[in-house]
Amino acid sequence: RQRVWGRVWNLRGEPLDPANNIYCFADPLKPILAFDAVRDSGAAAAVLDPLAWAGSAAATFAALQAAVAPLGGGVVAPSIACIKWWTQPDFLCADLRGEVGPGYVETSAGIAARLVAEIGAGTFAAGTLGAADAARPAAVGWAARDEQTTVAASLDELLGHSSLMWLLDSSGAIVLRPWEWGKSTAQAISHEVTRIRVLRPVPSRKLGYQRNETRMQRGDLAAIVLYADGTP
Repeated sequence: RQRVWGRVWNLRGEPLDPANNIYCFADPLKPILAFDAVRDSGAAAAVLDPLAWAGSAAATFAALQAAVAPLGGGVVAPSIACIKWWTQPDFLCADLRGEVGPGYVETSAGIAARLVAEIGAGTFAAGTLGAADAARPAAVGWAARDEQTTVAASLDELLGHSSLMWLLDSSGAIVLRPWEWGKSTAQAISHEVTRIRVLRPVPSRKLGYQRNETRMQRGDLAAIVLYADGTP
Protein backbone atom coordinates (compact mmCIF):
# COMPACT_ATOMS: atom_id res chain seq x y z
CA ARG A 1 0.00 0.00 0.00
CA GLN A 2 1.12 3.54 -0.67
CA ARG A 3 2.31 5.77 2.16
CA VAL A 4 1.56 9.45 2.53
CA TRP A 5 3.06 12.32 4.50
CA GLY A 6 1.84 15.88 4.95
CA ARG A 7 -1.10 17.43 3.09
CA VAL A 8 -2.10 15.41 0.05
CA TRP A 9 -4.74 16.67 -2.37
CA ASN A 10 -7.12 14.63 -4.53
CA LEU A 11 -5.63 11.22 -3.79
CA ARG A 12 -7.59 8.32 -5.29
CA GLY A 13 -8.60 5.48 -2.97
CA GLU A 14 -8.00 1.81 -3.68
CA PRO A 15 -10.77 -0.77 -3.09
CA LEU A 16 -9.97 -2.78 0.05
CA ASP A 17 -13.36 -4.38 0.70
CA PRO A 18 -15.53 -3.75 -2.39
CA ALA A 19 -18.48 -5.67 -0.95
CA ASN A 20 -18.71 -3.10 1.87
CA ASN A 21 -17.62 -0.10 -0.24
CA ILE A 22 -14.46 0.33 1.84
CA TYR A 23 -11.56 2.14 0.20
CA CYS A 24 -8.00 2.50 1.42
CA PHE A 25 -5.88 5.62 0.86
CA ALA A 26 -2.61 4.61 2.54
CA ASP A 27 -0.99 1.80 4.50
CA PRO A 28 -3.66 0.70 7.04
CA LEU A 29 -0.91 -0.02 9.57
CA LYS A 30 0.34 3.60 9.40
CA PRO A 31 -2.29 5.90 10.97
CA ILE A 32 -2.90 9.22 9.25
CA LEU A 33 -3.99 12.44 10.93
CA ALA A 34 -7.27 13.23 9.16
CA PHE A 35 -9.44 13.22 6.06
CA ASP A 36 -10.19 16.85 5.22
CA ALA A 37 -12.47 16.26 2.22
CA VAL A 38 -13.85 13.31 0.28
CA ARG A 39 -15.31 13.47 -3.23
CA ASP A 40 -16.98 10.95 -5.50
CA SER A 41 -16.24 11.95 -9.10
CA GLY A 42 -15.52 15.46 -7.84
CA ALA A 43 -18.80 15.84 -5.90
CA ALA A 44 -18.10 16.52 -2.22
CA ALA A 45 -19.46 14.29 0.53
CA ALA A 46 -22.61 15.58 2.21
CA VAL A 47 -21.42 14.31 5.61
CA LEU A 48 -18.45 12.40 7.02
CA ASP A 49 -18.81 10.43 10.24
CA PRO A 50 -15.54 9.72 12.11
CA LEU A 51 -14.73 6.26 13.42
CA ALA A 52 -12.44 6.06 16.46
CA TRP A 53 -9.49 3.71 16.92
CA ALA A 54 -10.71 0.40 18.34
CA GLY A 55 -7.43 -0.82 19.83
CA SER A 56 -6.01 -2.58 16.79
CA ALA A 57 -6.10 -2.26 13.02
CA ALA A 58 -8.12 -5.48 12.71
CA ALA A 59 -10.69 -4.38 15.29
CA THR A 60 -11.02 -0.93 13.71
CA PHE A 61 -11.49 -2.47 10.27
CA ALA A 62 -14.19 -4.77 11.64
CA ALA A 63 -15.94 -1.78 13.21
CA LEU A 64 -15.76 0.04 9.88
CA GLN A 65 -17.34 -2.93 8.11
CA ALA A 66 -20.20 -2.89 10.60
CA ALA A 67 -20.70 0.88 10.46
CA VAL A 68 -23.57 2.40 8.46
CA ALA A 69 -22.46 5.12 6.07
CA PRO A 70 -24.70 8.21 5.97
CA LEU A 71 -26.62 9.01 2.80
CA GLY A 72 -24.43 10.97 0.40
CA GLY A 73 -21.32 10.56 2.52
CA GLY A 74 -19.18 8.09 4.36
CA VAL A 75 -17.50 6.89 7.52
CA VAL A 76 -13.83 7.87 7.81
CA ALA A 77 -11.27 5.93 9.85
CA PRO A 78 -7.97 7.88 9.78
CA SER A 79 -6.34 5.38 12.14
CA ILE A 80 -6.39 2.79 9.33
CA ALA A 81 -6.51 5.29 6.42
CA CYS A 82 -9.84 3.91 5.17
CA ILE A 83 -13.27 5.21 4.19
CA LYS A 84 -16.61 3.40 3.95
CA TRP A 85 -18.76 5.08 1.30
CA TRP A 86 -22.55 5.12 1.25
CA THR A 87 -22.70 3.48 -2.19
CA GLN A 88 -20.34 2.07 -4.77
CA PRO A 89 -18.31 5.13 -5.87
CA ASP A 90 -17.21 5.83 -9.42
CA PHE A 91 -14.07 7.78 -8.59
CA LEU A 92 -13.43 8.26 -4.86
CA CYS A 93 -10.73 10.81 -4.00
CA ALA A 94 -9.75 12.56 -0.78
CA ASP A 95 -7.76 15.47 0.58
CA LEU A 96 -5.96 14.21 3.65
CA ARG A 97 -3.22 14.82 6.18
CA GLY A 98 -0.80 11.92 6.21
CA GLU A 99 1.10 9.73 8.63
CA VAL A 100 1.29 10.71 12.26
CA GLY A 101 4.29 8.49 13.07
CA PRO A 102 6.52 10.14 15.70
CA GLY A 103 4.70 13.40 14.99
CA TYR A 104 2.79 14.90 12.07
CA VAL A 105 4.83 16.97 9.57
CA GLU A 106 3.74 18.87 6.47
CA THR A 107 6.70 20.97 5.34
CA SER A 108 9.17 19.98 2.64
CA ALA A 109 12.01 19.68 5.14
CA GLY A 110 9.92 17.69 7.61
CA ILE A 111 8.82 15.19 4.99
CA ALA A 112 12.37 14.92 3.64
CA ALA A 113 13.53 13.99 7.15
CA ARG A 114 10.87 11.24 7.32
CA LEU A 115 11.89 9.81 3.94
CA VAL A 116 15.53 9.63 5.00
CA ALA A 117 14.57 8.09 8.35
CA GLU A 118 12.61 5.34 6.54
CA ILE A 119 15.79 3.87 5.07
CA GLY A 120 17.72 4.35 8.31
CA ALA A 121 20.68 5.95 6.60
CA GLY A 122 21.90 9.50 6.30
CA THR A 123 21.95 12.43 8.67
CA PHE A 124 21.18 16.10 8.19
CA ALA A 125 23.69 18.84 8.83
CA ALA A 126 23.05 20.82 11.99
CA GLY A 127 20.50 23.58 11.50
CA THR A 128 19.66 22.71 7.89
CA LEU A 129 16.14 21.38 8.60
CA GLY A 130 15.21 24.41 10.67
CA ALA A 131 16.56 26.80 8.05
CA ALA A 132 14.66 25.00 5.26
CA ASP A 133 11.44 25.08 7.33
CA ALA A 134 11.85 28.82 7.82
CA ALA A 135 12.53 29.39 4.12
CA ARG A 136 9.69 27.16 2.87
CA PRO A 137 7.00 26.93 5.59
CA ALA A 138 4.07 26.13 3.28
CA ALA A 139 2.21 22.85 3.68
CA VAL A 140 3.08 20.17 1.12
CA GLY A 141 2.45 16.46 0.74
CA TRP A 142 4.10 13.36 -0.63
CA ALA A 143 2.70 9.97 -1.66
CA ALA A 144 5.13 7.06 -2.03
CA ARG A 145 3.40 4.55 -4.29
CA ASP A 146 6.07 1.88 -4.71
CA GLU A 147 9.32 0.59 -3.28
CA GLN A 148 11.27 0.94 -6.53
CA THR A 149 11.58 4.74 -6.42
CA THR A 150 14.76 5.67 -4.55
CA VAL A 151 14.81 8.12 -1.68
CA ALA A 152 17.20 10.29 -3.71
CA ALA A 153 14.67 10.53 -6.56
CA SER A 154 11.84 11.24 -4.09
CA LEU A 155 13.86 14.03 -2.48
CA ASP A 156 14.61 15.55 -5.88
CA GLU A 157 10.93 15.76 -6.79
CA LEU A 158 9.62 16.64 -3.33
CA LEU A 159 12.07 19.48 -2.76
CA GLY A 160 11.89 20.66 -6.36
CA HIS A 161 8.22 21.61 -5.91
CA SER A 162 9.29 24.02 -3.17
CA SER A 163 12.39 25.30 -5.01
CA LEU A 164 14.69 23.56 -2.56
CA MET A 165 17.68 21.34 -3.32
CA TRP A 166 19.72 18.83 -1.35
CA LEU A 167 23.41 17.95 -1.41
CA LEU A 168 26.04 16.27 0.75
CA ASP A 169 28.66 18.27 2.59
CA SER A 170 32.28 17.19 3.13
CA SER A 171 31.27 15.00 6.09
CA GLY A 172 28.52 13.22 4.14
CA ALA A 173 25.66 14.99 5.95
CA ILE A 174 22.61 16.17 3.98
CA VAL A 175 22.26 19.91 3.46
CA LEU A 176 19.04 21.56 2.24
CA ARG A 177 19.26 24.85 0.39
CA PRO A 178 16.80 27.07 -1.49
CA TRP A 179 17.37 27.76 -5.15
CA GLU A 180 18.55 31.35 -5.34
CA TRP A 181 19.85 33.59 -8.08
CA GLY A 182 21.86 36.38 -6.54
CA LYS A 183 24.69 38.59 -7.63
CA SER A 184 27.63 36.78 -9.22
CA THR A 185 30.57 36.34 -6.88
CA ALA A 186 33.19 35.25 -9.38
CA GLN A 187 34.25 35.92 -12.96
CA ALA A 188 35.93 33.76 -15.54
CA ILE A 189 37.41 34.29 -18.97
CA SER A 190 36.39 31.74 -21.59
CA HIS A 191 38.86 30.54 -24.21
CA GLU A 192 36.36 28.57 -26.28
CA VAL A 193 32.57 28.41 -26.38
CA THR A 194 30.76 25.51 -28.08
CA ARG A 195 27.03 24.92 -28.37
CA ILE A 196 26.31 21.37 -27.19
CA ARG A 197 22.53 21.34 -27.45
CA VAL A 198 19.53 23.64 -27.63
CA LEU A 199 16.70 23.56 -25.09
CA ARG A 200 13.30 23.73 -26.76
CA PRO A 201 11.06 26.60 -25.60
CA VAL A 202 7.89 25.66 -23.75
CA PRO A 203 4.56 27.51 -23.99
CA SER A 204 3.88 27.31 -20.26
CA ARG A 205 5.35 26.18 -16.99
CA LYS A 206 3.33 24.98 -14.01
CA LEU A 207 4.55 26.10 -10.60
CA GLY A 208 3.28 25.38 -7.11
CA TYR A 209 3.44 23.08 -4.12
CA GLN A 210 -0.08 21.61 -4.09
CA ARG A 211 0.34 18.43 -6.13
CA ASN A 212 -2.88 17.17 -7.72
CA GLU A 213 -2.48 13.43 -7.13
CA THR A 214 -5.29 12.46 -9.53
CA ARG A 215 -5.76 14.21 -12.85
CA MET A 216 -9.35 13.65 -13.89
CA GLN A 217 -10.83 14.01 -17.35
CA ARG A 218 -14.16 15.74 -17.96
CA GLY A 219 -15.85 12.37 -18.36
CA ASP A 220 -14.68 11.35 -14.86
CA LEU A 221 -16.54 14.21 -13.15
CA ALA A 222 -20.04 14.02 -11.76
CA ALA A 223 -22.66 16.15 -13.49
CA ILE A 224 -23.23 18.10 -10.27
CA VAL A 225 -19.66 19.38 -10.60
CA LEU A 226 -20.11 20.42 -14.23
CA TYR A 227 -23.42 22.26 -13.88
CA ALA A 228 -23.64 25.06 -11.36
CA ASP A 229 -27.45 25.02 -11.29
CA GLY A 230 -27.43 21.48 -9.87
CA THR A 231 -28.76 19.78 -13.00
CA PRO A 232 -28.35 16.02 -12.47
